[in-house]
Amino acid sequence: MEKRIVYVSGYGKAHEKSAITKIYGIFALGMTVDAETDEILEVEGSLVLDITKNFLKNLLIGEKITNEKVIIDKINNLYFGASKKAFIVAYKDSLRRYREKIIY
Repeated sequence: MEKRIVYVSGYGKAHEKSAITKIYGIFALGMTVDAETDEILEVEGSLVLDITKNFLKNLLIGEKITNEKVIIDKINNLYFGASKKAFIVAYKDSLRRYREKIIY
């Protein structure tokens, strides 16, 4: 049986003086997810620095998108960037979209 890989995205408003807002206007988070296991396979955000992009990938890849507490705890405990709130809002928006489309 072939894996069912889905794409989901979410958005959050970054601080108005952040580079994200100046370059992109909004923080966007995109993920590919295995819909059978809920595992995040790939992730990318509208981030400016490569180190931040890599950190985001290391933080989320392999986690279950539905494990909201674990993911938000990881963001709060390990990510100290100015876009933390936007990151959490974008993740929650992605999770909401995922739950709307994926039937358990």
